[in-house]
Amino acid sequence: MVGIISRTIRKLKFGIKTYNQKMKNGEVRFYLNQKGKYGYIMTISKDEGVWQKPHYHKYFGETYIIQSGKVIYAFNKENKWYEEIINENGIFTTEPNVPHNIYTFPDTIMHTVKHGDVSMSDWHEDTSITFEEFKTELESKYNLKQNKDKKKDELKRTSLRNYFSVFNHYTKENPPSYSTEYKHFDNLIWQVPAWATAIFTLAISFIGSITVKNMNWPNENGISMLLAIGILYIILGLILQIFGYALFRFRIHQNLSRKEQGLPWPFSAHSWLQLAVTIESAILFFIGILFLNLRSGNSYSLKMLVLVFSVAIVINLIYGYFLGKKNRNGAKIS
Repeated sequence: MVGIISRTIRKLKFGIKTYNQKMKNGEVRFYLNQKGKYGYIMTISKDEGVWQKPHYHKYFGETYIIQSGKVIYAFNKENKWYEEIINENGIFTTEPNVPHNIYTFPDTIMHTVKHGDVSMSDWHEDTSITFEEFKTELESKYNLKQNKDKKKDELKRTSLRNYFSVFNHYTKENPPSYSTEYKHFDNLIWQVPAWATAIFTLAISFIGSITVKNMNWPNENGISMLLAIGILYIILGLILQIFGYALFRFRIHQNLSRKEQGLPWPFSAHSWLQLAVTIESAILFFIGILFLNLRSGNSYSLKMLVLVFSVAIVINLIYGYFLGKKNRNGAKIS
């Protein structure tokens, strides 16, 4: 019977662990190992070609399979470096105690299978200066630096084209297509800032009705009006922050149902609505803290103002970070 093996069973019964990481050189690697030993790595090099570090293993070898793209395989034999160009569908195997290094060209996907007495600690960097000299020769021979700069220029131009082309994407002959689910979340996205702004407006209007007498005298329960107002505005600020997070989630779900490309974030009304709700929340927070400071008679209002607005900015940057990431369908949230 075919079934899915859970992560817990996979780890406890078979000793299998999977994880991934982005390397300093920009490569993305996906690992599968058993009982603390390497077994398999998928390496993806996207936007530019990169070198790994020259190294060797004492007790195991590695077999590389180039699924797409190409690599330069550099290896040292009898204190002399050699290179081979391995193209798509190519296979090569390293030997124990042989220093080697890999240059992955842009848009390369590579599989690595480690075999022998595999141990995670059996990785030793080759510190000889001879590779740096050989590396310089290869970069000149294959125009690696020139190709790297050319790729960066292409990415920059492509990004700028995509940035502005969205304004000319729709025509009468090619109108945008929106699903029912998309429209549902679109309505919610516009409603949430409207509710938040209504609360914000009422809260600001309420300040004008507060008199000096009301602020200086406690009510019949002995509770200072300043304390009550301060707590109220802090709670309202928190509610608007919750609205902001709800707006953030609605935008994510809407984007998952998006069929068309969204606007870049500086031109997206939704992005500015997100910012507006965050600013309104920060202002209410500050007003609440200001009333509490007036009650206590200290002089920390200005410091608290800087703190509150700094927190608001950080929250909005976090929103922007996640909204700029690609979701599971590969489309950017905007």
